[in-house]
Amino acid sequence: MMAPAQSRSLLSVPDQSRVVFDGLFESAPDAMIATDTRGIIVRANTCAGLLFSFRPSDMRGMSMEQLLAERFRKEYLAHRRALLEGGAPTAPELEVYGLTANGNEVPIDAAVGRFETGGTTYVLMVIREVTDRVATQENLERRLALDAVVVSILGRLNAPTLEEIDQQIHQSLADLCEFAQADRSYIFEKSENGTTMSNTYEWCSPGTESRIDMYRDIPLATFPWISAQIDQGRVVQIPSVDDLPPEARVEQDRFRRQGIRSVVNVPMIAGGRVVGLIGFEAVHSQAMRWPADEISTFMVLQDFFANALRRQQVGMELQRTNRMLQAVTECNDALVRAEDEDALLRDVCRIVVESGGYRMAWVGVAMHDKERSIRPIAQWGLDEGYMAGLTASWADNEHGAGPSGTAVRMRSPVAVQNVAMDPGFELWRERALKRGYKSVISVPLIHSNEVLGVLAVYAAEVAAFDEREIGILKRFADDLAYGIGALRARQRQQEAEAQLRETLRSKDEFVATIAHELRTPLTAVVGFAQVLRDGGSDLPSEERAEMIRMIADEGVDLTNIVDDLLVAAKAEAGTLTVSRVPVDLRAQAAQVLEGWGADAAGRIEFIGPSVHTVGDPVRVRQILRNLVSNAFRYGGERIRVSVSSDHSTGRVAVADNGTGVSTEDQETIFEPYRRAHNAPGLTASMGLGLTISRQLARLMDGDLTYFREAGDSIFALTLPRASG
Repeated sequence: MMAPAQSRSLLSVPDQSRVVFDGLFESAPDAMIATDTRGIIVRANTCAGLLFSFRPSDMRGMSMEQLLAERFRKEYLAHRRALLEGGAPTAPELEVYGLTANGNEVPIDAAVGRFETGGTTYVLMVIREVTDRVATQENLERRLALDAVVVSILGRLNAPTLEEIDQQIHQSLADLCEFAQADRSYIFEKSENGTTMSNTYEWCSPGTESRIDMYRDIPLATFPWISAQIDQGRVVQIPSVDDLPPEARVEQDRFRRQGIRSVVNVPMIAGGRVVGLIGFEAVHSQAMRWPADEISTFMVLQDFFANALRRQQVGMELQRTNRMLQAVTECNDALVRAEDEDALLRDVCRIVVESGGYRMAWVGVAMHDKERSIRPIAQWGLDEGYMAGLTASWADNEHGAGPSGTAVRMRSPVAVQNVAMDPGFELWRERALKRGYKSVISVPLIHSNEVLGVLAVYAAEVAAFDEREIGILKRFADDLAYGIGALRARQRQQEAEAQLRETLRSKDEFVATIAHELRTPLTAVVGFAQVLRDGGSDLPSEERAEMIRMIADEGVDLTNIVDDLLVAAKAEAGTLTVSRVPVDLRAQAAQVLEGWGADAAGRIEFIGPSVHTVGDPVRVRQILRNLVSNAFRYGGERIRVSVSSDHSTGRVAVADNGTGVSTEDQETIFEPYRRAHNAPGLTASMGLGLTISRQLARLMDGDLTYFREAGDSIFALTLPRASG
């Protein structure tokens, strides 16, 4: 409280003046406060009490500094000192914030002057609350700041290059977030089918956690209430998460778990369709609330964001399309030049990666093994051991749930637009993400309605494969499949031509061999017959008998050759038949061996019991004659004919200790016109004996095989045993 003497000194003016002063002081429409030179209040009017929420009498004795916000007290002290020390009776207006009894701040303007009475100096302050004016000023300043931000963003987003769009959008989000005094700003874009959305851009203030990786291809149902509002083109303004309506309980729970206090979402519209949203969140800062005029400005800005994103999308699609078309062109060039399938597939993988702008590509063959595996045969790009551990299948199991297996089974392209989220990619996810693979597509290679394999392409971006690119890759795969088919057809044609040339060469040799084989016995027959005709009566009986025997032997050889030719002709015409009657293999072998005479029989060891089989006895003897004849002509000194059986078959084996047939020729000697003389130790063969012998054996439900065992060359005829 002020001392009575001070009060009297302030009022020690003539009575009539005091009355006038008191009336003016109390009736003034503004707050009036008088202090001494130390700033101690000596008098305050009713308006001052109302302004600061004190009774005027209680204000006496208080320091004027107590009625000012702390941050303005030094300014007030300097202002008072300048007034008291200066020569002017008044000082410039003081614009500060007052502090009411309940702790609220009030913007005020104070006209300050000094006066003296009774030898004492006082400071008089006429104070006016300027809340409306300050609010208007702040709004104007905020509007000017927003206009500056808008102009800056429009300049950035108006016509950036494709390479600049990401940077300009990010900086624009930062400017808006700082203007809104928020902690996080972001853009969510909806998928083409409108069922999911992804956080594609984000800016965070220092100390604010990024959440962009959490929201990739998330269902709209993740934020059902907000999604419904945004889809209707409404701005979602949530000054306090605690005040959300009951129908927004899903959002409220999620925001609380993430420590979000306030949210604003603005729909992003392009072509009359909601394509996403621009959002702001307060985490550390105070709640956000935007005036209607600012919301209108943000609705204008969203159009620029949407247009920039659309330009980026179109530009990137055009770039990808151009890259893919370039890849298709290069692939077609490679197909035209290709001479080797493996080299072609490597070239194609390289073209896809280098011209298509992808991270890695591989081609696999759809195997028809038990596991229905997909075997990689060509690869190009950043691998880092990925292919070494790849286990892919086109079976309907967990290993076949990936894009490659599904593409082969479904015979259509399969894209995994987000490796991190796709459930079917779980087996390969960790290894793929470690190598930067974020999306994958597999396209089947189909030729002549047959799935040859699959082309798998890996990209470094999420959702890298849109419908247009998938279509181009399908065309790419179709061209590749056609090229593979053409190469294989060319290879088959070359092999067939080589086989034909070999067959023609063999037939020429065969004709020459037949001529030789027929001429040799015919020469002997004709020669001996002429000798017998012209002078046979003069020859000793022994010589005449030998000539007759030789004529008979050569005649038998001619008969056998003719038999082989007839069998070969019937086989080629498809008219070769056999009978199926009980056959004793030992008896048939014995009959054949008797035809060689005593000298030949001395070289042959004949062993084994009677074995009853089913077959054609004439054809059995024809086969055995060929085998024994080969052994005599091309085999070793020792020949063994053995008969044996097991529970289902009977067997006659003709073995000799000759050099035999090389491993690589052991099957070719049974092919038509592949003469046995192509193998060491087997020369001057007609090239049909073994062929027709195997054909006859198989017609009788048996077989004829060749193998080496214990240093012997062995031809084995097997036939089914007779029942009973």
